[in-house]
Amino acid sequence: MTSETMISIFLGVGLAASVGFRVFLPLFALSLASYFGLWELNDSWSWIGSIPALVTL
Repeated sequence: MTSETMISIFLGVGLAASVGFRVFLPLFALSLASYFGLWELNDSWSWIGSIPALVTL
């Protein structure tokens, strides 16, 4: 493999990871806030404050 190919692969993986992190982090923060009682959620979102959701996120 050439150097350009390796750089392209690493760049693609890095960009995909950063986009995934931007989706994951707000839900994780909401889950933590709900679990510790810092943020009140309605009934349809109460699942996100549970232990299984917190561990999964």
